[in-house]
Amino acid sequence: QGKADLMQEGVDEAQMVFRPTVDMRYRGQAYELGVMLDDGEAAGLREAFHAAHERAYGHAMRERAVEVVNVRLQAVGLVEKPVLRAAPSPDAQAIEASVKAAQVGVKQGGDGETITLYEREQLPVGAQLTGPALVFQFDSTVYVASGWSALVDGYHNLILNSIEPKKAIEEM
Repeated sequence: QGKADLMQEGVDEAQMVFRPTVDMRYRGQAYELGVMLDDGEAAGLREAFHAAHERAYGHAMRERAVEVVNVRLQAVGLVEKPVLRAAPSPDAQAIEASVKAAQVGVKQGGDGETITLYEREQLPVGAQLTGPALVFQFDSTVYVASGWSALVDGYHNLILNSIEPKKAIEEM
């Protein structure tokens, strides 16, 4: 099944790697150890479990019965890493206009500070915000505290930096 799934994904057979493991435990235990099934051979599996138990817990109980709980197969398709290139930053005027367009409002914080609200998807590469701010996106909200800045890098990451490093360290 693993081979068929990888073939369906377009992985060449030479780029397939299969890693079978057997989850084993001593009879009566409530936890298992995964033991690699070398070359698909079950011979020596019991001794491999004893050795794994000894490495993990400092002892082996070779006289105890061993149970197989699960047999698993990890099927891996080796692929080339993609080359990531940073997106170019627009000119300063375009960045400024996009940041203004990304601003969706302001809110008063509990301490009376004005917090600027931004829509994350609309912030372009090169956009820089200063806190306090909230940046909203589909799966999270990022708070940029007062004394901090946020920069959208060429990979669209939001990088937060302390504007006042000494103050930030003292507050920790």
